[in-house]
Amino acid sequence: MGIIAFILILSILVLIHEAGHFFAARWSGVGVQEFGLGFPPRFLSIKRGETLYSLNAIPFGGFVRLIGEDEVESQRPDSFPHAKYGRQAFILTAGVLMNFILAWAIMSTLLGIGVRVDPSTIKQNDWMQLSDQLQNIAVAPEGAAANAGLRTGDVLVDINGREFSSTEDLITYVTDQQYPELTIAYERDGQLNEVKVPVKETEDGQRYGLGIMTTVTLRYPWSTVPWFGLTSVADLSWMTIKGFGSLVGGLLQGQVSNDVTGPIGIAFLTNEVSKLGLSSLMQFAAVLSISLAILNILPLPALDGGRLMLRTVSVVSRRPVSRRVEAIIHTAGFYVLIIFLLYISIRDVSRFNLAGRVMDLFR
Repeated sequence: MGIIAFILILSILVLIHEAGHFFAARWSGVGVQEFGLGFPPRFLSIKRGETLYSLNAIPFGGFVRLIGEDEVESQRPDSFPHAKYGRQAFILTAGVLMNFILAWAIMSTLLGIGVRVDPSTIKQNDWMQLSDQLQNIAVAPEGAAANAGLRTGDVLVDINGREFSSTEDLITYVTDQQYPELTIAYERDGQLNEVKVPVKETEDGQRYGLGIMTTVTLRYPWSTVPWFGLTSVADLSWMTIKGFGSLVGGLLQGQVSNDVTGPIGIAFLTNEVSKLGLSSLMQFAAVLSISLAILNILPLPALDGGRLMLRTVSVVSRRPVSRRVEAIIHTAGFYVLIIFLLYISIRDVSRFNLAGRVMDLFR
């Protein structure tokens, strides 16, 4: 289920991104040679007018090939090089814009329907509606609480007779206590239940958490969700930018943060998040859409931001970058990106013990 969710989410994000480039090109009078989902080898294709629409075998990506991206057709009036700078910039940034719009649509919908959040993160205002003040819990798959039978959506009553107002208070209590097990009282479907959850320790005596967080359901009136969806995307974008900043700082010091993950790690995380329910999966998709947008707008070779930077340099300097030099820059950047992703993916296999998980399937 998780792998299917990952492929579906990734395909939608890429499709939306490339559709932005496609429609921007059409509106700007630039022809499109091919609109492809996935990377070759080509699996299925159909041609409409001058545009070939293709479905390719490797699902991790997509592309829009514009008229004029090769030397043969670069002088055509509907070619990309022939378009004015403003239209080129619009085409190159349209994919990023579409990913932001998708994230905004997801977050706005969730805020209207209701989304579970940690109560300690809430800054209540006149527009906000908390559907209940009960301490619902989100349960991490394969955690101690999940193994004891607790589920996401259960209502936390108390732990060892003590009530909690936030996840932070709960974690502090669990890690500070010396009991070998904790008694959790909770409600499910109106019935009061009680379960004993063993608390494990690491070799150096550090106590593991229970794998739960307290939540309340946060909901906004539909008339306000467009604005609050926008502020949510802005907050997530700023967090993502800071994350990329930390990555760059680490790379300059010859280090790669453990928080950085590649396609394999994202697939694993998608599988784990999918176990928390559709709402959590949609939030995760919004975060991925924002991450894809910000990654692509970075001024790095082979990315939309890198192509935009070279176009901008050509306009400002009034000396066009030769197509040969541009091709070399983007090709080199592409291979550097692939090598980096391979390194991260190999590290993810070890980090998430994916080899062991695959072997478990055959035992």
